[in-house]
Amino acid sequence: MGPVNRLRAWWRYREMASRLSELDALDNTYGLGAVPARPLTRRRLTPRPRTQRRLASLFALSMVGLVVVLGGMSQLQSNGEQPATGAALPEPRSDTRSDRMRVAVPVGSTGAHTFQQTLPSGRPVSFDPCRPIRFVFNPVGMPRGGAEQLRAAVREIGDATGLEFVDEGVTSEQLVEGRSAVQPDRYGSDVAPVLIAWADEAEFPLLGGDVVGVSTSISASQGDPSESRYVTGTVALDRTWFEQAMADPDSMATARAVLLHELGHLVGLDHVTDPGELMAQSGDAVELGPGDREGLAALGSGPCLTPM
Repeated sequence: MGPVNRLRAWWRYREMASRLSELDALDNTYGLGAVPARPLTRRRLTPRPRTQRRLASLFALSMVGLVVVLGGMSQLQSNGEQPATGAALPEPRSDTRSDRMRVAVPVGSTGAHTFQQTLPSGRPVSFDPCRPIRFVFNPVGMPRGGAEQLRAAVREIGDATGLEFVDEGVTSEQLVEGRSAVQPDRYGSDVAPVLIAWADEAEFPLLGGDVVGVSTSISASQGDPSESRYVTGTVALDRTWFEQAMADPDSMATARAVLLHELGHLVGLDHVTDPGELMAQSGDAVELGPGDREGLAALGSGPCLTPM
């Protein structure tokens, strides 16, 4: 049983306990088996958070979209269901370096992990360790404490990968399918930062049904497949589910696990079947497992790539 399913079970248990308590009160008042004079009023509990049941199929069946962008030199790819769009990739900012921004994390543990995309050499597609991963978040609909939890999760993924995340604060940008990787009017001449935002199904249809999170990473190359790397992406989080989960101390660990899971997808991890790993399609893990850490370290240990 995964962390989200355990949360659902806890909600069911709480409702069952409430029903039993009402029955005990009726027995005391009317005698065992007595029928009350009027029907019981069913007490409405807080709606249960939607689960990640469809997350596995969403990523397992997602198609890689390919768009040749203007200029003819660069290509953009999306590892999620959102097609990549935009103008030719610009020159890198001055914060690009020729050496790593952080010390590489040793790839020492052994465990189950898979990658969203791999290169012909077998190395996973990843973000450039010599360039910061800039991110912004839209605070509209963010649950109380959401910014702190998000930043803590980003720090944990940064520490596990050895990749440098740079918090560029809040944005008014909203989630859209087919988000442009280059938005000069909003973010200047560089590639747009990773966007993290909370929404509902009406605002972002990919959050429909039981999906509580969707991550998409956009990769780029100059025509050489061995030089492909992730340059930006999005993380969409279900507003209602997170509001309910983060309002209850007993479910806070589950909300944190979903954040780590989606950020794991953002940097390049795919689902695994081992229930002991946080990237499992189902399981009890709420912390990064040995396979998660091995995969994240591998994603952050690649070489510095040729500037675009």
